Amino acid sequence: MAKFVEVKFRGFKNIASCVKYEYGEAKSGVPLGGLGTGSVVLGSDGSFSASTLRNNIRDRWNPRGSFFAIYTSSGGKSQCKVLGNYLYDPPLQELSYIFDPSLKSETRIQSLEYYGHYPMVDMKFEVGPVIENMQDFTPVMHGDSKKWGSPAAMFYFDVKNVGGSPCEVSVAFSWGNDIPSQGKQLNRFQSKDGIRGLFY
Repeated sequence: MAKFVEVKFRGFKNIASCVKYEYGEAKSGVPLGGLGTGSVVLGSDGSFSASTLRNNIRDRWNPRGSFFAIYTSSGGKSQCKVLGNYLYDPPLQELSYIFDPSLKSETRIQSLEYYGHYPMVDMKFEVGPVIENMQDFTPVMHGDSKKWGSPAAMFYFDVKNVGGSPCEVSVAFSWGNDIPSQGKQLNRFQSKDGIRGLFY
């Protein structure tokens, strides 16, 4: 049941008021994106939806193949869980190169706490022996329209090992290349100055 709570979040000097939801409870979520630059909604099940990032008049759409995944390995046991209900769009079969279709919902994180306080979202969930605190926000600089209008969103993960053994943890992020069919997709891996990622 949704309720108003007061919590001290990472980076805050004071206690913040927000709405707390359980997994999938909210019908919508907090939009992430700079002022006037389009946005994408991060919902209370961890899914991305209602994207307006294409810089055109297209209706909101659900980003295909876009999600976070968390891998843990401890005490000889490894697992990987996906944050978000990636089954709805696209069908799981289209992601079979990433996921084994026979696993279905077992690959999803299905329990979390969602704290919405625009322009920020804080989420708390568990994967194996670790507790993950994920903080997402859009830069909002009152009085500075240039920074406020930056087409950006930030994602922080704080990981706490509550198990009795050392644990290896990795976080992966996937964002589908959403260039329309009349365009040309370009996917190129880049590594420079200690930063690695995919340019598209």
